[in-house]
Amino acid sequence: MGLKPPCESVVKEIMPVIRSLVAKELVKNYKMTEVEVARRMGITQAAVSQYIYGKRGRRKRIPVNLSDMRDMAKEYAEMIAKGEAGKPSADWFCQYCMKKIMKRRA
Repeated sequence: MGLKPPCESVVKEIMPVIRSLVAKELVKNYKMTEVEVARRMGITQAAVSQYIYGKRGRRKRIPVNLSDMRDMAKEYAEMIAKGEAGKPSADWFCQYCMKKIMKRRA
């Protein structure tokens, strides 16, 4: 076991994929513009565009189940669409990740 905590891997490898899935969900299923998605997610419109067109947040070899990440993205996108969330909440992501994603990784 190395000194690299699991959260470091999550931030580097998993969060970009989740952001990509959330952005795509909001544009496709909630009919939001890239500008609106960017505003609600607290990122730039250019980043949203890159997530949508696969220039950012590509699924490489990620050490977690993609269906777990899709579920997480759908749940978070719904919270954003309903106005229950603004910028991604670290607490929400950490709780979800520890409960659903990291648990299965062990």
